[in-house]
Amino acid sequence: MQHNVIAKVNGRSRVVAAAMDLPSGFPFQTYLTNGTIAGLVNGTITASTLVINATDAHLNISPNLRSYAFDYSVKGYIVNPSYKAATGTTGLITFSTLSRTGKYVPSYPDVFYNRIWLIPTSINVDGAPQQYSTTAVVWNSYFSDKTIVSVSPNNLTGVNISGFLTGAFKSLESKTYTISLTSSVSAVVNGFYQFNFSDAEDPILPVTGTISLAFPYKHNWSTDYIETYSLKSGIIESHNGIEQTFKLSANPRRSLSMDVLLADNTGYADISAIRAKFYNSMAYGKSKSWIVPLWADAQILQSSLAAGSLTINTATTNLDFKVGGYIYIYKNYNNYEISTISSLTPTSITLSAATQKTWDSGSYVIPAVQARLQDDSIKGSIINYGIESFNLIWAVIPKDNEQINKIGTFSTVTYNGYPVFLWKHNFIEDPSVEVYSPNRLLDFEVGNFILDPRYNFNRVRSTFSYLLKNKSEISSALGFFTLVSGKQKPFWMPTYSNEIQVTSSGSSSSNIINIKDIGYSSFIKQNPNQRDIILIKTDGTYILRRIVASSGNGDGTEKLTLDQEVGFNWTSATFREGHFLKLVRLDQDSLEVTYATNTIANISFVIVDSMQA
Repeated sequence: MQHNVIAKVNGRSRVVAAAMDLPSGFPFQTYLTNGTIAGLVNGTITASTLVINATDAHLNISPNLRSYAFDYSVKGYIVNPSYKAATGTTGLITFSTLSRTGKYVPSYPDVFYNRIWLIPTSINVDGAPQQYSTTAVVWNSYFSDKTIVSVSPNNLTGVNISGFLTGAFKSLESKTYTISLTSSVSAVVNGFYQFNFSDAEDPILPVTGTISLAFPYKHNWSTDYIETYSLKSGIIESHNGIEQTFKLSANPRRSLSMDVLLADNTGYADISAIRAKFYNSMAYGKSKSWIVPLWADAQILQSSLAAGSLTINTATTNLDFKVGGYIYIYKNYNNYEISTISSLTPTSITLSAATQKTWDSGSYVIPAVQARLQDDSIKGSIINYGIESFNLIWAVIPKDNEQINKIGTFSTVTYNGYPVFLWKHNFIEDPSVEVYSPNRLLDFEVGNFILDPRYNFNRVRSTFSYLLKNKSEISSALGFFTLVSGKQKPFWMPTYSNEIQVTSSGSSSSNIINIKDIGYSSFIKQNPNQRDIILIKTDGTYILRRIVASSGNGDGTEKLTLDQEVGFNWTSATFREGHFLKLVRLDQDSLEVTYATNTIANISFVIVDSMQA
């Protein structure tokens, strides 16, 4: 039967197709924005001519639901028609129409399903230690079962894979595989695993990276364990000593100095093997990276840890455990395993892979870093027959935006825009003091000479040491060092020389105090570097004030006028001590933390006056 299709838009008719042979009862799929079709009832042709009455229309013909469409462009609707004759007829029916080309846009199911997924798509073992393991997931996103016949390694020496290696993957099923490094892994890994399916594609999982070696040796605590934190600052100094400082490094770099004692706890029966293994590993790994345990942060397991465990109950506060970082579970140089941390709380660590062994209480849990040997030589000494000691200095490999978790927050007050550092020198080591004022000498060696002083006042450089008695104090000291960024930022610090000894009494509204005569009004006279003071009360509280005027009283005392009132009623007995408060900066860009034990350490600060205008 022949049919005509006419589109009538806004009263004007257009023949879409004429004398079109269609089978009786041919189904039409239609879409009208606004209008009706005459000659079409419930999608079936009932008349010889179809008339579309619409302002906008789109007509689709889909014979036998086979998605062959007869479309026409009416008032802006662009359609590409084609109709293939139904079964039993011959020929291809074509229509004169507006032609357009384009690309098929895949939908979400097209992109997401009907393929084999690898998660992740590659594994990077750069910096990973020997005995490291991680996981990958293979997911069959087909809506039918698929069969894996093998998993083939390519150029992967010393790398093992375990999991579902042969058999049927159910529809939409995923399986987890474990990829492990062994002691025979190559220094550079550059290979892949291919997952071979009999009835699907064969995805490839690349495994690449440069391997780090394990350093499973204890620090010898009869010697100091030293961590050094280094920054980089720039200083521009004017002729009169006024400075401009700026930061050159964003984060501190670290180095570690530790001593290793090659001995065997069982009576030195195995000392030859220990020494040979140490020598061989040093020779093999001199230019490689290592996973080095941070023995100053070692913790002890309080209860046993079963094989297959993912959680370790241990303290982490003020210690260098961090997400993504390495961790040793350690018994001795020949019995340990290394993992990475996926998450942590103040009292627990969650590992990225389950433990491979059972660990007794008393085993160590130690954070670790990736490092290289800093020096070209390793210095050692023979202590006794068969017993040797070596000192190793490690340069920790820096990472972008790395957070060092043991660096805490230094809590302090600010005075005139700068932090105040109120720690006292501990006198374990005598403080050193250098007073200097550089001069420019004009001397032609034929007559008199001239000295041109650069500074208006003397400058003082001092060295102070501090005993840190617990992890919290160590963390706070590191926090202070990073707060002032080494040499970069000035801070206030008392001289702790008790120069300001109050001899008078006064009310809270008074801003004048009398002190024992120190020649302030005669010699110092509000020197910018000696015009601020701290008065510490007997209860430990204090006030910070600036001297704005001074004069001698002629009776062995001097009068100081302060910029603010004292704020409370006082007598000479109210104050335990009084000191000048000097604006200073560190004269060092590195800080050595010297550990006597893993909880007690000593640091030293070299401090120099920051010249003020």
